[in-house]
Amino acid sequence: MKSSGLEEKTVVNSPVAYDIKVATYDDKYYSVLETWWKGHKWTPVPKQMLTDIGYIIIINNMPVVAGFLVTTNSEPALIEWIVKNPEANRALAKVGLNELYDALEGKARKLGYKMAISFFQHKGLKDFAMDRGYTPAEEQIDVFVGRL
Repeated sequence: MKSSGLEEKTVVNSPVAYDIKVATYDDKYYSVLETWWKGHKWTPVPKQMLTDIGYIIIINNMPVVAGFLVTTNSEPALIEWIVKNPEANRALAKVGLNELYDALEGKARKLGYKMAISFFQHKGLKDFAMDRGYTPAEEQIDVFVGRL
């Protein structure tokens, strides 16, 4: 990443040229993500549950998707809390998701991880993961959170 927290590139291998920035997450983006979660009628993830490794993908000056890498002390890392801007169209979302996963998987590899796990309930995200080569491990899973 550049010292500004943005990695910039232009993607031209598609019918449309995209100006893409990969911004490192910091708390100034939380209100944006909270708005996105609410826009999808999802419960916003509490700020204290987000890790310090996260990215916001900005395409043509529009924040499009965000997600986080959750580190573990075992072989897999988790790629979680994926959310897209409800105003972003499917084409931008797909480009953004690929850029997001490139960034998160790349960071995981640099940290020595050999595998990534993501939990999805949204069909579009499940399809995206399958297209990317992820394999479903469970057909049905419920997630429970308990305070310690």
